[in-house]
This record gives sequence, C-alpha cells and structure tokens, in this order.
Amino acid sequence: MEEGVCLHEFIYDDAGNAIDYAITDINPAYELILGLKREDVVGKCATQVYGSTSPYKDIFLEVAESGISTRFESYFPPMDKHFSISVFSSKKGTFCTVFSDITIQKKNEQELQEAKKSLEFAMEVAENGFWDWNLDTDAVFCSPQCMAMLGYTADEFPQTLEFWVSLLHPEDREMVLQTIEDYTHQARPYSIECRLRTKDRGWQWFSDSGKSFELDENGHPHRAIGVLSDISERKAHEARLRESRERYKGLAESTPVGILTCDTKGNIDYVNPKLLEILGSPGAEATKKINLFTFPPVVKLGFPGYLETAFETGIEITFEDQYKTKWGKSLHFRCHINPIKVDGSVKGATVVFDDITDRKNAELRLQESEELYRAVTENSQECIFILQDNKVIFVNGTLCGMLGYTKDEIYSMDIWDFVHPECIHDVQTKINSISITNPVSSVCEAKILTKDYRTIEAEFSITATLYKSRPALIGAFRDITHRKSAEEALIQGKALAEEASRTKSEFLANMSHELRTPLNSIIGFSQMLGTNSFGNLNEKQNKYLSNIRHSGELLLEVINNILDISKVEAGVMELNIENILIHEILESTETLVHPLALKKNITVEIDVNPRNLEICVDRIKLKEIIYNLLTNAIKYTPEGGRVCIKTGYVNNELRFSISDNGIGIPPHMQDDIFEPFKQIGSFSNKEYKGTGLGLALVKKYVELHDGRIWVESEEGKGSAFSFTISD
Repeated sequence: MEEGVCLHEFIYDDAGNAIDYAITDINPAYELILGLKREDVVGKCATQVYGSTSPYKDIFLEVAESGISTRFESYFPPMDKHFSISVFSSKKGTFCTVFSDITIQKKNEQELQEAKKSLEFAMEVAENGFWDWNLDTDAVFCSPQCMAMLGYTADEFPQTLEFWVSLLHPEDREMVLQTIEDYTHQARPYSIECRLRTKDRGWQWFSDSGKSFELDENGHPHRAIGVLSDISERKAHEARLRESRERYKGLAESTPVGILTCDTKGNIDYVNPKLLEILGSPGAEATKKINLFTFPPVVKLGFPGYLETAFETGIEITFEDQYKTKWGKSLHFRCHINPIKVDGSVKGATVVFDDITDRKNAELRLQESEELYRAVTENSQECIFILQDNKVIFVNGTLCGMLGYTKDEIYSMDIWDFVHPECIHDVQTKINSISITNPVSSVCEAKILTKDYRTIEAEFSITATLYKSRPALIGAFRDITHRKSAEEALIQGKALAEEASRTKSEFLANMSHELRTPLNSIIGFSQMLGTNSFGNLNEKQNKYLSNIRHSGELLLEVINNILDISKVEAGVMELNIENILIHEILESTETLVHPLALKKNITVEIDVNPRNLEICVDRIKLKEIIYNLLTNAIKYTPEGGRVCIKTGYVNNELRFSISDNGIGIPPHMQDDIFEPFKQIGSFSNKEYKGTGLGLALVKKYVELHDGRIWVESEEGKGSAFSFTISD
C-alpha cells in the first residue's frame, strides 16, 4: 500500500514558543489513507484538522528543532486507526511525516496474540508446552509451560537449537536428530518419545510432536512448530504395567493350577503350562484352537452355559465336575470362571482349572477309612464316644451295652447325666484343659452311672480333635471296677507290710541296744584280762581270750550296722551338716586304711579336682561311706594292686569314684550287692570276710544326702563304685 506524505511547519508565538504546526502540503495517498480532501487541510493548522490539540506535537517539535529522524507506531483515536509514522527534518522549524495505515496488521497481530494466549492456556491446562523453530536461524521459541516442564525460567532457558540438543539423553540424541531432519525437510508431521535432562528432576520422558511449514518455491520449509508433553508418569505406569504383566505371567507359569484366558466368543488366547499338563495336551497351540462354546467335551459338561452366565452377570462362577479330555486323560476338576472387566464391560474371562483328582481319590479313601473305622469302633471292647458342646454325638455299641442305654437315648442326654456327682468337678477340669491348640491326651478316673443305677469305676482317655470341621473331644473308657478292688487290696497289703517293717526296725533297734550292753562288757573284761592285771595267762588262755575279743568286736560291728540301717528305715537318722574340704576327708580316711593297703602292698591314689573343693555334708557319714568303699576295694584287690579315689564335677554334678583292679563283680550279682547281707565273697566259699551290711549302709547314707550310688564292674578286671552327693 502507498504511504502518505505530509509537510509541516511550526507556528511560534511572540515569545518563540511553538504553539501549533501548519500543514503545508500532502500527497494523494494522504487523502486516501485519512479520507481528507487537500483543500480541507493544506494551509490549515493541525488543531483545525485533527482536533483541539496538535497530535504528537512534542515528538514532531524535537525532530524539527534537532533534525534527528525518528519512527514510531501509534493508535490515533480521532480516526480509530493504527499508524506507522516516520518523521525527519531538513530545515529547522519544518518537518515531514511519512505514514502508513497498519490497522489491519495490528488487528491481525492482536488476534494472533490472543490466539497465542489461548493456545498457551490450552497447553497449560493440558499440561503441554509448544515450541516454534526458525529453521533459517535455529532460534527456538518455547512457551512458558514448555520451559516449566523442564524446570527452567525464561531467563535460564536459551532460545536456541543448540541448547535443546544439549538436553537430549545421549542414547536418544542420534535417533531424535535424524527423525527431525528426515521429517522436517519433507514437511511431514512426526512424533517421537525421548528423554530430556530437566533442571531438578534428572532425566524425564517426554513426547515431542511437530511439523514444518512456510515452504518456499522449492518446497523447503522455513519454520516448524510442535508440542512437548511430559510422559514420565505414563512411562512409569507402563513400566509398572510391564512388571505386573511379567509377575502375572511368572505366577501363571509357576502356579500349581491350570489357567487360561478367553474372549467373549470363547476363543482361547492364553494357556499356562500347568493347564497343558492337567489336560494332557500336546501343546499350547493345539489347545488354543479349541473354542469353549463349541468343543464337544466342553459342551457335554455344560461349560458354555457357565461361561455365558459369567459373561452376562459379571459374577465369578465355581463348579466341580469330572470328564475325559480330548487326549484321553480322565480327571476330577474344580473350575473358577472370573469375568475380565474393562471400564465396567466384560471383555473376556480368566478360567482357573484345579485338578482335584488326588483330592477326590483321597476323599474316597477317607470314606472307606471312615467305614472301616466305624466297623472297628463298633466292634471294639473299649467304650468309645465323641463330645461336642458337652453333648454326646457318637457312641459305639460297647458303651451302650455297658450303660444300658440305646444310642438315641444317649444322644438326647447331657454328658453329666452319666457322671457320678462327686466326680463331675474333676472330669470338667480335665475336659477344660484340652483344646485343639493343646491336644495332649488326658487320662482320668471317674465313677459312671448306668441306666439301672449301678456305679462303675472307669478310666477315661480324652483328646481334642476336629469332627465335621468343628472342635470336639474323642474319648474311650473301660470298666476298672475289678482293678480298683485289686488296687485297694494291694494298698492295704502294702500298709500292713510297711507296718511290719517299722515294727521290725523298732525291734531291731531295741534289740541292738539290749545286745550292745553285754557285748561291751564282754569286750571290756576280755581287754582287762589281756593286761594280766589279775594274773598271768598262759599261751592257750591268751589265744582263747583273743578269739573272744575279736568275735565280740565283730558282733558289735554287725549290731551297730543293723542299728544304723534300722534308724534310717525308721526315719530317725539325723545328719549334722557342715562345710568341709573334700581332700581333708579323703586323706584322713586313706590314713585309716593305709595299714590294710600296706599289708597287701596296694597303692592308694587320691585325685581331687580342684583341690580346694568344698561341700556341705555330714562329715562322719561321708567318711564312713568312703571308708567302707575303700576297705572293700582293698579287700577284693590282689597284692600289688591299685586303688584310686577320684572326685570332681561331671555334668554339673559332684561325683566320687573309688576304683580298683581287683576281682570284679559277676554281672548277676551287681544288682544285689547293695542289699543287706549280700556279699561278693559268698560265691567263693567265704574267702573274703565281712558282715554283708557295709554297702547297704553306704547306700542308705548316700540317699540321705539326696545322692545315688552305682557300680561298674567286669569280672577279673576290677570295679568302680561311684556316688553323687547333693551340694
């Protein structure tokens, strides 16, 4: 469009101030652009032509005074138009304006700006950004949303292609650049997915779609525009979906049940290996060729009806059946049909086949076992019953026969109707202590009432179980009336025996006291006679006197041992407990037996570990125990032999052991040697003298200290007597 030209000259007042400017000349374009006639404007002031004030007077005056040209755009309200105005001056006080009407251009720019804002708003709402790439200069304009998605502000984001390339992931860069080059040069739209480096979030996935335009006469584009979308969340979701599918596939591949999926037309699109195994199928492809609505064996089972119902209702369906597969395998199965829904619409189904052939066979065996159990139970001599909630729900014929009731009568009664009132509390306590979590069998005795009012002594055995999937108690009892009578007789006999034993012990104790008095006199007077205080004795008299003294001392030893055993059995033996060093007791006792050992050239060894070991015992009783065991060991050990005393803790227990390499003890005598008057030498014609009471007394003393004693021996190789003492 032709530009308008207008010549002007400023008008000054007397003070030299510019008060207006006059229009001195115009060109035809002026008339066309402004719609003013030449005769209406030339020679007139601006205020007369344009209004009460001179438009742009200050700008025009500066150019007219300085001679420096300027250009500006402006909206001119009197004419409601936008103008582009260039101003220059060749003579002071005059100026020329060259202008063009840019109203349409401004309107287009405004509409474009509004469209741009609308697009930016739409992109922002859609969480997308857009870019505009100048292919000639490689300048890239980015929308604020585009920069925000990458974490940058406008000041931080260079609007260059080079910066965009620097944001591309190294693994994606070559693919992205090649795709853009191929598609933009051909002016074809493209869409790619790639990773871009954001400012704060590291690498993120984006979708970039674009198209080139502004093609020249050679078909080469000069601009391209596109949309950038953040798809990181979608990518993460896809990754989770892939992971979920892999997990589902892994689960389906390893599950012990058969799985298939199908569409609503009955076409199979997936089968897992277990289903192929269950069906005996030759392979997945052969199985997929089956249509679940038309395959004859499936139709015969009525499966299409189940499947159709699941599709119509959207509800899972479960059923059990038995059939013979196409490949000849017969099986029992349980089938679950679970509709697959997408947005509330059924798109197919997951069908789970559980091979329950083994379970069905087990149920059959269980049924046979139950029938056998019932047969055995009914014919058992034991009275068998099952309780639930204190009600009898099963009894066998033996129980009915014992109580005199029919089964129906028993089932209508409470358990406590059969238990004697004085036994109800004990039985109730026993029953309450038994549960599924504590299924220990409980045994008790109680009195049972029969229909004809007889009382039966019975022994119960009760344990917890499950009967028809509910907690129950199963029990059995037998009539022990005769056994209880025998036990009562045995108890009475035992009481009489114990009374007789106490009487015997008291008699022996009394007799021992009565015998010790004259024996002490005999021994004492024989010792006095041996001193020759009443005259000298000849050799034969001395021999007879020695026999009297030795016999009396032996008899006194027997009487003392009998008295001690009687005291222990009568419960009147007292212990004087004190703290002692074990090695002192052993060494002092060894001193007492040293002459006996020396006489037979026997070595006695003492081993106390640790040496300072202490114990709380009756000093005299412990010394007698060790003395008896040592003298026995020396007695039954040949000349030149060895006896060892060893003391220490074994398994947290204080143990004494006296061992020898003597004659040993025959196996058949080892259980009897701790009984009174049992002597090892009795099997060898009294070769070894003794009363036979020493080991019996030792055993009593050990037991008084809450200990135990035993022997380990091999005939011809020696013996080891060991005992423990409670510390």
